[in-house]
Amino acid sequence: MQQVQGRRPIVFERLPIAHVEAFSADLAAMFRYFTEAGLDVDVDALRRDFPEIGWQRFGTWAAKRTWPVS
Repeated sequence: MQQVQGRRPIVFERLPIAHVEAFSADLAAMFRYFTEAGLDVDVDALRRDFPEIGWQRFGTWAAKRTWPVS
């Protein structure tokens, strides 16, 4: 993300799940799932099985967006 937006450094900051829960119970549930169960995606199989999607890498997608300066 930092490479494509070309501005200030982006740093990871873990938030307490209670802060996320206060914002959205659904978002907190998703983050709990990722943390506890994990997520394993076979990207190569998705690309092979669904070529009509027009898959992109994250960097390619992000580079096409306009990122507001805050």
